[in-house]
Amino acid sequence: MSSTNGLLCASCGFANRAGANFCGMCGSSISAMPSAERVGENSTLSGPIPRAEIPGVSILSRLQVSLSRLRRILAPVSVALLVAGALIVALGQAYLTLAYEPGRAAPNFGVLSLAIGFVLFALGAFGRSASDDAADVLGSARVAAFPSGIVKFSPSRVLAVSLGATLMAILVFRLLGGSESSWDMLLWLMALCALAVPFIRRSDPFRVSVTAVRERTPDILIVAALVWIFVALNSHDLTDWYYSAIGDEYSFYALATDILRDGVTRPFSQEGVYNHHPYLNSVYQAAVMWVFTENHFWWKFSSVLSGALSIPGLYILGHTFGGRKAAIVSAALFSFSHYIFAHAHVGYNNLESVPIAVWSITLFVLGLRKGSTLLLYAAGVVAGLGFYTHYSARSVAPIMFAFGLTAFKPREMLSLWPLVLGFALAFVPTFVVERELLFTRMFSQAAGGYSDSVSGGFVDRILGNLKNNLLAFNYNPDAHTWVSGALLDPISAVLAVLGVALALGWLRFPSQRLMLIWFAVAMVATGVLSPFPTVAVTRLYFVVPPLAILGGILAARIMDGTLLPKKGVESRGFGSRPWATAALIILAAILALNALQFWHVTPRVFHHTQEAVAIGAMRLDACDGEPEGLIMVGRTTAPLLKPALESYSPGGVLPRLVDHSDVNEGGFLPSEPLKCIIFLNPEDADIQAFRENLSARYPEGRFTTFSNPSGKASVEIFRFNSG
Repeated sequence: MSSTNGLLCASCGFANRAGANFCGMCGSSISAMPSAERVGENSTLSGPIPRAEIPGVSILSRLQVSLSRLRRILAPVSVALLVAGALIVALGQAYLTLAYEPGRAAPNFGVLSLAIGFVLFALGAFGRSASDDAADVLGSARVAAFPSGIVKFSPSRVLAVSLGATLMAILVFRLLGGSESSWDMLLWLMALCALAVPFIRRSDPFRVSVTAVRERTPDILIVAALVWIFVALNSHDLTDWYYSAIGDEYSFYALATDILRDGVTRPFSQEGVYNHHPYLNSVYQAAVMWVFTENHFWWKFSSVLSGALSIPGLYILGHTFGGRKAAIVSAALFSFSHYIFAHAHVGYNNLESVPIAVWSITLFVLGLRKGSTLLLYAAGVVAGLGFYTHYSARSVAPIMFAFGLTAFKPREMLSLWPLVLGFALAFVPTFVVERELLFTRMFSQAAGGYSDSVSGGFVDRILGNLKNNLLAFNYNPDAHTWVSGALLDPISAVLAVLGVALALGWLRFPSQRLMLIWFAVAMVATGVLSPFPTVAVTRLYFVVPPLAILGGILAARIMDGTLLPKKGVESRGFGSRPWATAALIILAAILALNALQFWHVTPRVFHHTQEAVAIGAMRLDACDGEPEGLIMVGRTTAPLLKPALESYSPGGVLPRLVDHSDVNEGGFLPSEPLKCIIFLNPEDADIQAFRENLSARYPEGRFTTFSNPSGKASVEIFRFNSG
């Protein structure tokens, strides 16, 4: 044994130096552990303690202890490894950015550089953690959070539990009987609120003091500014023709408007859009239009609102794990992302899963830190709501469960029962209604769920996804849903790669494990298990929040000087003018890069649908934006063009829509006056005779072409009066 007195951590068995307040291995509070043993020359222990005799040692802790020797070996060269890794990652990302070509696979040199730099940085972070005795924000959560592990019941709480249980039983009975009433939602919400009452304690911070508000005023102003920037950037052009038609989004609009007109039915059903999207998700879109106006703008604004609601949660998580600097960078990386911009312009339900994930994990972390059973119950409820929106949100519960397995002993896991209860209460209604279909529909949207002719075999799809989607944030050869190029800008991509490497190197810290698990589970659920043979652009947005937080934590560590310290120089932090100026310049550069990518670069490579270009021709060029006297001719106009036009002008006058099957050689024209005809597919042979007839009958007219910014999609316009 060493001659230096020390403390043996009761949680992981690591021998800490004398006087340490927190375990250097797992981050647990040593002072809060009465079972911690002192080791050294005065110890009554005669020799090394066999690992098998140390109580409560988890598998992860055993692995960490076995690697402690490697950590000490790497410690002297950790800073050099960190610097080398960061430079190589930056070099690799710069090469990938400069060598980018649409449709071209990522150059091997750039990919190899990212891999080498990632490994070096992770090793450096692993070695650097040997000298970091800082307490982890979740390190002692399992000790301090649940001293009793139970809720003490009073008469009022017993009454609340009885009421909540009765309401939930009535709801389940009604659903089993086939009820589709909207009043079932009220029973559900009342039951959730009633069963939350036992978790309310006097110590819960419901009252906000004036002092606390003053202390948080800078944070409130920063969050408000980021939310305002995000909403302003993404709402000013929501009705632009450029974003008018992808191909299948108007089924979401149709169901939302049906709910507005006919009311809510079968709220817990999964047979919403296309009979596999949750019905309640469309209720959310309908609610946004009900509050404002039923039209194209407010339908899509529901996606903007989902992104905006995620920003405060990201800020809180960043602040919890890394302070104000990490919070600002984390929230900004998300708010300024061109990838998130794209999904904020879509009428899909994709982005609505992000606030579910962000706020569920935020409440989970705050509940652990504050020892609040109420917050844990709320986290479970929000996680359960993931079954009422896009499938990606359903991975939140596995994220928290996986973290619990790494952070708590089996008996300590029982203390998380408020989390499990909240999740179960939110989940039960849809399970009662759908039963096994709830899972079969979900799995049908993963690898192996599509036919082999679409996505190939299961193994081939997984291998292809590992190649395509793991690299997509650094290099993406596909253009889809108004996204092109890497899913993150070069600066954010470097921060994200190094942030993940830092979390891997600091795996012994519970907070870093949670973030790494969040990233890994999100990537598997949306990227690795994607059924698409191309990059899963419509799903990987779900990975942006953990990447943003990890990048923010990394940036904060650098600014604090705790990751790359300079000898004899004390870091003055973000509040100092040099750091504040540099950070603001970098954040401004990130915003500029993303704005340039979304509004300038992508439009020059993106291939629009013919319907979107036809709407552009109608609104901006040939026909003065007026539907009267306008004919639009296409192969089929009803499935996409008609609902798109109706969304822009609900109940208004529409152009005359004509399918190719209705056109004959003699021409098909309504009564005068006519302004123009737009041909969505002018190259089709079945309308050539009609086009020639137009030129002969109206010699004063002329044909012109209207194209999208990339020139990859165009329509033809015949104007009856060339002047």
